Amino acid sequence: MPHVEIMSAQSGPKQYVHPHERKAGPWDDYELRECGNCLERAEQIKANPKLVEAIAKHHESKAKEHRKLAEGMKVHMKRGMVSEKAMDKAARG
Repeated sequence: MPHVEIMSAQSGPKQYVHPHERKAGPWDDYELRECGNCLERAEQIKANPKLVEAIAKHHESKAKEHRKLAEGMKVHMKRGMVSEKAMDKAARG
């Protein structure tokens, strides 16, 4: 049986860089179309104050959950059960 290397989307010489991270392009037509759709939708969302308020409350409750999880992890961090790499990643957000 011949040997065939399996390639994933993450393998290969170049990894995908999101359009907003490419300061000088190049951008494909579908990326420009999708980014335009996102901007349009953001304007529609901002035009609904009740929705914006609900989004803010939702994110506040999620932040409380994350703070609670972080408090629970402090014990594990002190015991050395969390790697330095994971602690750095968690600190960056």
